[in-house]
Amino acid sequence: NIYPINPKADKILGLKAYKSIKDVPDEVDLAVIVIPARIVPLVMEECASASVKGVIIISAGFSEIGAEGRKLEDEVMRIARKNGIRVVGPNCQGIINMTSNLIAWFGPVPKKRGPVAFITQSGAYGGSLISWTNKLRMKFFNIVVSIGNKCDVDEAELISFLAQNETVKVIALYLEGVKNGRKFMEAARDASKIKPIVVLRAGRSPEGARAIASHTGSLAGKDEIYNAAFKQAGIVRVNTTEELLDSSLALAAEHHAPGNNIVIITNAGGPGAIATDICYEYNIKLLKFSEKTVSELRKVLPPQCAVENPIDVTGDPRPERFDLALKIVFENEDPSGVIFIVIGPLRGGEEVAKIILKYRRMYRKPFVVCWLAREYAGRGPAMVKRAGIPIYDTPERAVTAMAALVKYGTYLRRKR
Repeated sequence: NIYPINPKADKILGLKAYKSIKDVPDEVDLAVIVIPARIVPLVMEECASASVKGVIIISAGFSEIGAEGRKLEDEVMRIARKNGIRVVGPNCQGIINMTSNLIAWFGPVPKKRGPVAFITQSGAYGGSLISWTNKLRMKFFNIVVSIGNKCDVDEAELISFLAQNETVKVIALYLEGVKNGRKFMEAARDASKIKPIVVLRAGRSPEGARAIASHTGSLAGKDEIYNAAFKQAGIVRVNTTEELLDSSLALAAEHHAPGNNIVIITNAGGPGAIATDICYEYNIKLLKFSEKTVSELRKVLPPQCAVENPIDVTGDPRPERFDLALKIVFENEDPSGVIFIVIGPLRGGEEVAKIILKYRRMYRKPFVVCWLAREYAGRGPAMVKRAGIPIYDTPERAVTAMAALVKYGTYLRRKR
């Protein structure tokens, strides 16, 4: 049930409105506060009188604006602690839980439920990501929590909670700063053993650090310290929005790279070369084929095909070449994963998809797919996506995704 509270309204959006939360006839599980900051402490006292145990404060005007706002925030927390109330915010956008049908949020809402829980210190950034993924028809978000100034509930507590949530495959975060480094590290280390954590952190530059201080009042800290801490805790760090989305979706497929020996196979030489360069930048190692593998590839593929890693089966639409090449590679070598780059083809898209799915199922190694000109590939791309394999629009994005699988796989091997 939803109960609007407003002293000047009888009805809001067709629902009966109450003058005070104390007038609500039922027990209240969650209060969402969207009023001027100066009267939030008064409403917190009313929530305490009504035995409310959970509050989301969307209102801004607290510690992010300076000393006066800090006093207000401290008073809110004094009331909360005294009465056993947990607080999300202030200065946040709210909470979304698609599994529980909870939308305590203002702004865009995901149209489709996905596998990712997203914790964000910027509500506006969270809303823009939802809008973007909706436009792309992506199944990305399951849970979204905008923590704002995180005066009480913080990212560490949420990480620990989400690690035990079976509907969440990946925990992604946008962070500006961490108040309690030890608490964060302990939570992240424990959670990373269960599921991947992906973090995009702002404030890498001095200018960025100043910007986030005025945004949420966070102290950025030295980026080198964050880098070392993230690595130690098994966190996959990314630096762009595209990397956040691409890495999270790849990790959600739950096929992590067991090593760092990757194969690139393509029917387009240029994109294959681009992917090779990006692999070098990400410290992804391309598997060096044995003489036996190279010899067998040369026997079954036409002379114009490249048979060293990357393998280029060339652009004429013959899907069986992918099958022949992968069969030889998997029988003779032990690749950690495959970056599969295909353009088109004008016919045989479904056959290409079946080949991808066959070898992923047989060998249980991660496949990252870049499918160019997919409008000419029939049902092939849709078949791959339905199997839980994300498809990327560029070689660069595909390599970024594989880099996340290698990083997380390396962490898991180290912990074992």
